[in-house]
Amino acid sequence: MENKDRMKYFYEHITSEHSLDEVCDYVSVDCIIRVGERCIPVGVDGVKQHMIEVRKTYPDLKMTILNQYW
Repeated sequence: MENKDRMKYFYEHITSEHSLDEVCDYVSVDCIIRVGERCIPVGVDGVKQHMIEVRKTYPDLKMTILNQYW
């Protein structure tokens, strides 16, 4: 699977269907978030927690990738 197909699957299936058990297949344990000059380590668990919090705010969230530019 090409990177763009992996990203499409991540957003359309894992994020939209809230498949937290598959996150570790797509996110590194060394995952960081960059905020300005700061790098904040979040890892797989941090990404899962973020997805849980987003789902609380947007319980019906569904994502569809229409165009990919790379």
